[in-house]
Amino acid sequence: MNDASPVPGTALLTKSLDIVELISDSDNRLKFKDIAERTGHSKSTLYRILSALTARGMIDIDRRDQSYVLGPKFTRMAGSINSSSDLIAVSSGPLKAIADQHGENINLAILSGTAHITISRWQGRLAQPFSSPLGERKPLHATGLGKALIAFLPEADRQRLLGELRFKHYTDKTLTSTDALSADLELCRARGFAVDDNEIIDGITCVAVPVFDPDGQVVASISITAPSHRMMPERRLELASALQAATRHITAQLLTPRGKVATRVATAQALVNIVDARAFSSRALGWSDALGGMVWYDGPAGNLTVRVNGEQRPLAQFARIAAACFLPVGDIAIAADDALWRLDAASGEMLSWLEQDMPGCSAMAALPDGKLLLLSEGALSCLDPATLAVESLAQGLLDEAGLDLAGAVVHAVAAGGRQVVALDLATRRLRHVDLPVEGQISGVVADGQGGFWLAHRLNWSLSHVAAQGRVTHVPTPVPVAQGLVRGRNPAEIYAGSDRISLSQSMLEVAPMAGGLLHVELRPEEA
Repeated sequence: MNDASPVPGTALLTKSLDIVELISDSDNRLKFKDIAERTGHSKSTLYRILSALTARGMIDIDRRDQSYVLGPKFTRMAGSINSSSDLIAVSSGPLKAIADQHGENINLAILSGTAHITISRWQGRLAQPFSSPLGERKPLHATGLGKALIAFLPEADRQRLLGELRFKHYTDKTLTSTDALSADLELCRARGFAVDDNEIIDGITCVAVPVFDPDGQVVASISITAPSHRMMPERRLELASALQAATRHITAQLLTPRGKVATRVATAQALVNIVDARAFSSRALGWSDALGGMVWYDGPAGNLTVRVNGEQRPLAQFARIAAACFLPVGDIAIAADDALWRLDAASGEMLSWLEQDMPGCSAMAALPDGKLLLLSEGALSCLDPATLAVESLAQGLLDEAGLDLAGAVVHAVAAGGRQVVALDLATRRLRHVDLPVEGQISGVVADGQGGFWLAHRLNWSLSHVAAQGRVTHVPTPVPVAQGLVRGRNPAEIYAGSDRISLSQSMLEVAPMAGGLLHVELRPEEA
């Protein structure tokens, strides 16, 4: 409340304004008893003031819990003032268009202490009317609007605000600790948008994005809200894309557009570097001592490339590369253009290894004896290039997830991405690997110390599961990582990402797709 001394003769007016301010600034809804305790007014005086404010529409009483909220007249007045501001004025056109096009409700909010306040909104033609009044304070930790505001604050401001939050439980999915919220905010920063997945109201999901001012500081957030059954993961990306396009327009109208997309994501757990972002579908092949750099390929473009000291140079060009792997001697085997090729790492000469049609494969690995493991249409087989003999090893694997050879054990993904399996090449025994993670897995590679790196389908993250079971989630700026390979130590990994198969809306929210990611755990997490 305002601590300034009242102007003589205006004591009752000052008390009334203090009550309006108290209701506006409170993080929780206040009832008659709460207001009496905080103001010290007698019940009779307080009753008269509240009755007068309610009659004038400056405050209102919610009959569900007998709490007081800002009234319709107050919010209309606030809206009238705000409508003259640049933010709402330039937001109105693009956000109304999104509400009309997608049929869902749109909210524009600003930060207010440890809460956010919705300052404008647009109702979609398919949506239910808004249930809460304009101007009501909402929690930051349980809403997409709130998380989008916190996530993109400067680090010092974000940490200070996190320390001030009071966590309240709304549903079974509400984040109720600083650690849980911090992890979610890292994911928000990596992918560029926040999600409230049934966290404040069961059955309601919203996607929210930040709005930046000309200096790159977050000044507001925008959300689109819908029943959860209309918010499947793919549609969330589509809507996030639409909102991000709107924010670029809004920021441009505020004089200066945002800068370039960052090529590094710093999180509490790891550093994620974008090595390259110009490929259709990057797949990491691994570090080559013979070539002195990281080798990767772009299948649809047919490029095989090495990166040495930050510089890239081509190694080979085909119409299309299906798969590639290192051979024990350091050369590279390449399945491309329906044939098998061998790149001599020392001379750079490309040799035709098998000229006849190769069985289509999505991944391969070389055994010490020169035989090749091939993954094709969910089947794992072993090819002897000398005799062309093929041995079937396993069925039902996930082609897109690739395979990992660690010593005499092959790791792969099965059961539609829900299961990691290990095949012992000596015994031909296939077993399930229990890992403490949830969601669809799109890639697996052993870290060489009894643990695993995992990629997750449409989850914008990688995971490292240490030998002792500790799980470290690493947000990434791409929705799906592919072609996982070990780095030069257990704490690092390389991964590719797909661009050519993404829809326009996915490309909007993941502009770094098609890049090669280098992920390195921080020392305390390694």
